[in-house]
Amino acid sequence: MLSYLADYENFFGPLRVFRSQTFRTVGGAVTAAMIGFLIGPWLIAKLRKLKFGQHYDDDRTGDLAARFDKKNTPTMGGLLIFAAVFFSSFLWAAPNIWVVIALFVYTALTAVGFRDDWLKVVRKNRHGISSREKIFWQTLVTVLALAALLWHPASTDKIRELWVPFVKYPVLTFSGLLGLPALFVFIYLWLVGFSNAINLTDGLDGLAIGCTISVTLVYGILAYIAGNVILSEYLLVPYVSGAGELTVVCGAIVGAGLAFLWYNCYPAELFMGDTGSLALGGLIGIMAFMVQQPLTLVIVGGVFVWEAVSVIIQVTVFKYTKRRSPTGDPSPLSKTRLARDEGGAAFLDTIADLRARRPRHAETPLSMDDPAKPFRLHPAGAARVNRVRPDGTRSTGRKDGPSIRRPGTQIEVAFTFSQL
Repeated sequence: MLSYLADYENFFGPLRVFRSQTFRTVGGAVTAAMIGFLIGPWLIAKLRKLKFGQHYDDDRTGDLAARFDKKNTPTMGGLLIFAAVFFSSFLWAAPNIWVVIALFVYTALTAVGFRDDWLKVVRKNRHGISSREKIFWQTLVTVLALAALLWHPASTDKIRELWVPFVKYPVLTFSGLLGLPALFVFIYLWLVGFSNAINLTDGLDGLAIGCTISVTLVYGILAYIAGNVILSEYLLVPYVSGAGELTVVCGAIVGAGLAFLWYNCYPAELFMGDTGSLALGGLIGIMAFMVQQPLTLVIVGGVFVWEAVSVIIQVTVFKYTKRRSPTGDPSPLSKTRLARDEGGAAFLDTIADLRARRPRHAETPLSMDDPAKPFRLHPAGAARVNRVRPDGTRSTGRKDGPSIRRPGTQIEVAFTFSQL
């Protein structure tokens, strides 16, 4: 919006500085950082007051959940990033089709991520929205964004081209009956793939936002080069008229990311949650296509790529072998089984054969000194105990040892065991 001030340079000469993309990029980054630092303390206090945090230990991480207690740390920190990026981009970037589509994708995916976090922290649904619903919204966003890019005359030709780094001409042009579906699939994989990849990377304090800042810096430079006729021709980068304004958006992301990193570095006071990770991944994915550098994202976003590949491999191995690695080590992941107490002796319903596709079950005494047992409880024992009252309600507590003394009470125990 401030770019329009340059039209009044005849009345006041210094206003011509607003024509400079470099000046507006720096202004956007500083503005976004200031917004982030200003609303950060208020947002953290508000989220804590509303108890918008993860209220459960994620037993999928084994004993890491106990060693790094992240319960009750406010999530939805992506709202801080979104407010800073959107307002700063609206203020400093000159509106065109590239900027509008970038902000549309970012806003839409922020809404999807917010709904996911809302279900987790308010409805206490640890899985959030279903995978089917998430894919539906991501597909709808991709369809609308691609339709707008194909409809607008400034982008309809460029968005159909596929460029490879350091090649002077496009290696492929998506056209015809088969070309447009192929283009949609390609953009969809990038937008959804990197959206979920950043979501998977958002584990350790500062990891996801730190990598996002470095990737955004690279694409800010590429957007500036792509929007400059001389630089793009010299560096063999495809020229995209108007794409230089995405540099301002990238600057806003960097500024907002640095402000968020202040509160997200160890020990984290705020997590971005799906509100931030899904939206940032989708925004970077669509910008990579709009500056004609989609394949470069695989290199500069290598951390996200390998994080996603690692998760796919782990899930596949565990699904078909029930082992945590191809070497055959038993999975250390916590298992939840039904336990009951009879006459002061706790019994646990355990899996008797991990290798069977339909495992048998056996009642095993909950003790660690019985050599006849086919399983040994790890020293951590029962890390989490959910007691089920007669009326169906549950109360959660922690337990350090494997023994349970609660006669007549139905108990769910989260524990870790290994095969002898």
